[in-house]
Amino acid sequence: MSAKGKFYYTLFEKHSVKGDNILVECFLFRSSDPNALGDRVPLSVLYPDMADTFTYAMDTPLFQYFKTDFPSNIPTELPLGISCFANCEDTLKALDVAFDSFAREFVLGKKRIIVPSSCIRTVVNPETGKTERYFDADDEVYQALKCDEDKDLKITDNTVELRISEHVDGINALLNILCFQVGLSPGSLSFDKAGGVKTATEVVSEENKTAVTIRCQKNLLVEFIEEMCRAVLRLAMITGEVPNGDFEVTVAFKDSVVIDDNTLIQNNINLVAAGLKSKVSAIMEVMKCDEEAAKRELERINAESAVLGVSDGDGFVTSGGDAGDEGTV
Repeated sequence: MSAKGKFYYTLFEKHSVKGDNILVECFLFRSSDPNALGDRVPLSVLYPDMADTFTYAMDTPLFQYFKTDFPSNIPTELPLGISCFANCEDTLKALDVAFDSFAREFVLGKKRIIVPSSCIRTVVNPETGKTERYFDADDEVYQALKCDEDKDLKITDNTVELRISEHVDGINALLNILCFQVGLSPGSLSFDKAGGVKTATEVVSEENKTAVTIRCQKNLLVEFIEEMCRAVLRLAMITGEVPNGDFEVTVAFKDSVVIDDNTLIQNNINLVAAGLKSKVSAIMEVMKCDEEAAKRELERINAESAVLGVSDGDGFVTSGGDAGDEGTV
């Protein structure tokens, strides 16, 4: 949406497939109310140099839409997903109220004392000319005050106790409800972290709700990123920035977020040594590459190992002898 003068404009783009081409149709709407779509107007009103329709010779859409794994319970015919916070708006509002109350507790709970009226001084405000009364808490000089009873001179502390633990418990209860609504395990969000902070490796090893949610969203995100990269590369081919040709897009998340690189490498070494995983698969996981690149890397490793007399690639160990002697296999 954009604004010009006293009107608000909304531009829509419709993408459709026409054979091997992508057809893009543009629609412009104008309204005096920012919350209303308004009526359709010619595109030249706001974009005089932009065509109403144009095509691209490509087989990939120019936009991508990421649909979350959360089920949509909104009554609509559009096959669109919902935000992970769509069904917990009331919980977020309650959290806002609880945290405001927690902050307000320090304002209302500040130190207050009750003093007798005979201890109150008066001073004339030079700006307003009015007499104002105040109690000087820093005055250490003895004062002679007229008083009939000793109790009249007693200064009472009326400070209330702060309800810290009650607020923390209430906020944590709301955070646990929020965790349940967004697909996280209870305790993933905590106000005081009394149970300690868990590492990502612990989250995955426990196979809890948080790990399942991460995997589901990650699979959808991989497809989204791959299609977006394909669209960018196709546009680059059209403009001549990238030579035409076939390409493959592979998305691999950095596993060090869950498992550090040293642990990942050691796990693959153990699996390969035990015969439970191929070298190609191990190289793909460690180096974050596709199968062809992993095979090429394995060929280079075997070639270097053969030259150095370590291995010929078939599992035979070669040791070189002195000059003129035959090598031993």
